[in-house]
Amino acid sequence: MKQNRNKLKVKNVLGLLFALLICANSYSQNADSSVVVKDSSQYDRNFIKYWGHLRNHGVVISNDSIVVAGDKKDAIIIPTDLPLKQDVQFVAAKGDTMYVLTVNRQNYTNIHFSIVGSKDNLVVFERNDTAILESSFYLGCEGVYEKSEKEIFGMNDYNITNHGKHKLLIPVGTDEVIDYYEPAEPREIVLQFKKTEEVSPFNSEMIESFNSFKTAVIDGDCSKLISICNFPIYGMAGLARLSQVPINLLAPEIKDSGIITETMLQNNCLLLNEIEISLLKKIDGVTDFAIDSISHRRIHSSSLEINTVNGNMEWIVSDSTVEDDSEGTATVFSFRFINGEYKLISIHERG
Repeated sequence: MKQNRNKLKVKNVLGLLFALLICANSYSQNADSSVVVKDSSQYDRNFIKYWGHLRNHGVVISNDSIVVAGDKKDAIIIPTDLPLKQDVQFVAAKGDTMYVLTVNRQNYTNIHFSIVGSKDNLVVFERNDTAILESSFYLGCEGVYEKSEKEIFGMNDYNITNHGKHKLLIPVGTDEVIDYYEPAEPREIVLQFKKTEEVSPFNSEMIESFNSFKTAVIDGDCSKLISICNFPIYGMAGLARLSQVPINLLAPEIKDSGIITETMLQNNCLLLNEIEISLLKKIDGVTDFAIDSISHRRIHSSSLEINTVNGNMEWIVSDSTVEDDSEGTATVFSFRFINGEYKLISIHERG
């Protein structure tokens, strides 16, 4: 398998591990009676059975350690970088499809995972299964994750049950990335996921579109704003801004339509209020958030996020009081990837 993240590398295994490689040639599926396991529920059955080929040397599997021939000093360590029985989420983008990977380590060898790929509000890719640590993981890594020149992590195979060569590749020593591999026809599927809390998911198209939106709003350039909108724009919040009245005071004929047309924006493109414009000005390029404390003990904040369900880019402006721990209300400006760029498609309120 060819890895896009980097070239495959194999570690040299010395001493005891070299002996294990030789012994592996005489591996017996049924010779597992002398393997001592502290708690067999914490390991895949075939993983335990694999170690039966060293029955004459004595094997003890306890927690994350595998001790061969009583040599505790050189015990083989099972990787546990992912937390036990906790969902951890990763994201990946390929073209205009957003993928979300959720993993949950069930025990020392088994990881349950799900992948959902979404495009234009439609789910176009789904996988849900269990991946099991390759029993011979100690012999070498399938690939490496090169975070920097000085930080290089080997990646272990976690084979997906009942699916041949399908696998997850998980690094040892970090939980920042996970690769998914599937030998599909006519070409293999390789998805390179990054942990959502570690890496910004914004791509170049998102950055360019949001900066165009920011410039058009701040300059009051209606023509430019129209060029980055997909009409009609849905949502009462935008209509209220154009009419300069609260949503509950909108004229019935305007409220009934629920949309903003291109004609409406040609002469009046004031889609943001003063607070939202002030927050927008604070964003230098694209950052995750900007916060501004306003008078009368109210707090207004903004954040740029990726909706992991539909792949839309959302700029969210929230409003709450200093004393209130809740999120309060929020206005959401949603952008969808259309014909090579992100377009404003809706303005609605949340909360």
